[in-house]
Amino acid sequence: MATMLPNSLPVDTPSSERLVFDRLKRDPGCEGWTVLHSLGLAHRGTKPYGEIDFVILVPGLGIACLEVKGGRVRCAGGSWFTMNRDGQETELRRSPFLQAREGMFALREEITRRFPDGHAASQVSICSGVIFPSIEAPPLTPEIAEWEVVDIHLLRQPLSSTIRRMLCGHRSLVGHNRPVTADTLKAICNILRPDFDRPVSRGTTVRITEEVLLKLTNEQYDALDAAERNDHCLVDGAAGTGKTMLALELARRSARAGKKVLLLCYNRLLGESLRASLTASPANDHPGHVTAGSIHQMLREIILSSSHKDDFLRGSRDQAPEVLFGDTYPLFGLLAIAESGMQYDHLIVDEVQDLASRDILDLFDQLLVGGLAGGRWIMVGDFRRQAIFLPESGVEDPTTGSRMDSATGSLDSIFRSWLNARGTHPLLLPLTKNCRNSRPIGQETALLSGFDSPPYRLGKDDALKVDYRYYDRTHSAAKRLDECLQQLRRDGIPQTDIVILSPHRFERSAASSSSRAGGISIVPVRSVPANTPPGAIAFSTIHAFKGMESPVVVLCDIEDVESATAQSLLYVGMSRARSLLIILLSRVIQPAIERLIRLRLERELH
Repeated sequence: MATMLPNSLPVDTPSSERLVFDRLKRDPGCEGWTVLHSLGLAHRGTKPYGEIDFVILVPGLGIACLEVKGGRVRCAGGSWFTMNRDGQETELRRSPFLQAREGMFALREEITRRFPDGHAASQVSICSGVIFPSIEAPPLTPEIAEWEVVDIHLLRQPLSSTIRRMLCGHRSLVGHNRPVTADTLKAICNILRPDFDRPVSRGTTVRITEEVLLKLTNEQYDALDAAERNDHCLVDGAAGTGKTMLALELARRSARAGKKVLLLCYNRLLGESLRASLTASPANDHPGHVTAGSIHQMLREIILSSSHKDDFLRGSRDQAPEVLFGDTYPLFGLLAIAESGMQYDHLIVDEVQDLASRDILDLFDQLLVGGLAGGRWIMVGDFRRQAIFLPESGVEDPTTGSRMDSATGSLDSIFRSWLNARGTHPLLLPLTKNCRNSRPIGQETALLSGFDSPPYRLGKDDALKVDYRYYDRTHSAAKRLDECLQQLRRDGIPQTDIVILSPHRFERSAASSSSRAGGISIVPVRSVPANTPPGAIAFSTIHAFKGMESPVVVLCDIEDVESATAQSLLYVGMSRARSLLIILLSRVIQPAIERLIRLRLERELH
């Protein structure tokens, strides 16, 4: 029995070729042979493409290239014609024998090109022939050798003996006596029709997912029309629903309309990213202007340019962060803003849940032409689990005097009550479509963050699963991180597409012990990740990277998934990843992870 490549034929294979295929497959005289059906050729004679119906590799003898011509065949005036069973006649551009020889020479050229000079493969005997399964052989002419023809009568004999006769006739004609080993034919087969398995690399999958996610962001522009028609808007959306994109586009549009725009956020890195995005856009070429950045950076610049500079520097010295950012900056900021007379036509606030205080609202009131009640503003945020900068004691409910944190789910209603108390009744715009994270990342983020179901609608994509990796005393967190980064390098993922996040500062993170692993440098982010030194991977705390995103995120030093604080950090950290998320977790919490995964599977089944 011959080895048939492929082992079966497509349904549209001509019956004449199917007959020859079945004869070769069943013929016991073909034991040890290899039969390639329909071998394509990138070059065949003067044409760019070609095909040989059968290429048969016979140990000891060589290779036979066969053309199969079914149905009626005739030759008139030197032109050849074939007719199928439906009576349709086709003129051939050359005789079947020239066609077979052309394929033979093209195959020899390909083998010679693929193997080095002197290799046994380049010395293999290759012959050509034509099989006419339905008719008697055409008359023999000087251009046709008897052994090149197989007709309906010869097909009654074993095809193996006919092909041996063909190969021997060719060897006698060219004076070729060198035997062909099975190993040589195997090497030829491996270059003609090799077996291979090329899995899609993670790098390729990440690139494909990035393209899909980029297209999905266009859906978020539906909210822009409503925001442009209303002076007071509060946009509520979970992580990944396009809030920052919405804020940036509104800033650009207002600038193009000639407005003086202020775009603020809490986080320094996000502020720098917003500024960089607007600087690179054509918005600043229009009559209006956009000032963008973190609120405390803006306040510091205003205060240090005012007459209150010295009092601020003395008063802020050695203050605890919660006092400095919660009390001192708003107090001196109000004084400095009043002194400067600085105001804006349009106020846009991103990640407003991080700025949920009445003192900050006083600042907004002062900065906006017409104040919050009469001016134009939009605030976007996520009050679910992203208010990670608020005091642990929470915020005060103005109606009851009690204090609530973001985990209670009431922070958004408290914030709205503060706005309403200032004479504003903003239009509430929900964003529900996750356009940042791949489906697996969105699902796992909701799972580990303690949600009963995802707080957003997820797209459908064939993306990479979240990669959970555990560490313990034997395989430390630093070692796991080293392994992870080396694999990402092998996957062909650019280092600029990777960010390492941790709940801890760099000095306390596994990244500090891996900062020179395998020639890969890890450096804390000082500005936007794009400015990371060449050849290095950016590191950031989850807090500092809030509002940002990256194609690939490695989340390390995870040792808790059950407390409210841990779930809030996981929600923020995991949702920064767009296409690939790798989480390095302590082995101690593996039972908790497995329990959460079982819970998700049970929900999916029901």
